Amino acid sequence: MTRDFLNINDFLVLLEYADSNEETVDTCGFDEDVIAFAFYGSGNVDINVRYGTHQKSYNNTMGLAMSFFANKNVDFIHTISKSKKLHCVVILYSLKNLNKLPEDEREIYAETLNELINPTSDYVEGPTFFMDHNMQNAVDKIFTNTYEGAARSLFLKSQVTELLAHFFAKVSTLEKDTNTSIKETEREKLYQAREILSKNMETPPSISELSRL
Repeated sequence: MTRDFLNINDFLVLLEYADSNEETVDTCGFDEDVIAFAFYGSGNVDINVRYGTHQKSYNNTMGLAMSFFANKNVDFIHTISKSKKLHCVVILYSLKNLNKLPEDEREIYAETLNELINPTSDYVEGPTFFMDHNMQNAVDKIFTNTYEGAARSLFLKSQVTELLAHFFAKVSTLEKDTNTSIKETEREKLYQAREILSKNMETPPSISELSRL
């Protein structure tokens, strides 16, 4: 996995990409308390999050938007599928710098990410869902733009701001209608269904067969 590091305002932005014929395993972590947003535009990645005696797994992350709190005690082990080009945007914000945000932005964080601002564990999962078209399009534009120098920096700044705006708008929608939010068990079944379909593109199972599987 290759990572480009960009400083945009008070955010650290990681552009992660990989394109290999072999399965790749990558381990990373953070050296301070951070709130993070990850947008997986393409590529299938299995993530194993380890912290103390605990661990949490995410499978087939393509199309996923996730948020979390993590500190230096957390390790992220990524297993990247071969021949699946990875494009992922990770936006990091240091928890200690939260007070530097404008008042209206601090209010958004407090209202939608309270569990991340006031963590009770080394790792805390925040709102996580599949991206809509607008978010996917923003990620795609980040990896396909051909700007250079100052123009590229200005463009990436606009796209990162757009991604965060879409994220918070989506979270607000989910909170207004909690009955439609995807539970963890249901999300895992969606991952399984997508994996089955991706492996049987030429002869896809029927709806009843997919349900049984």
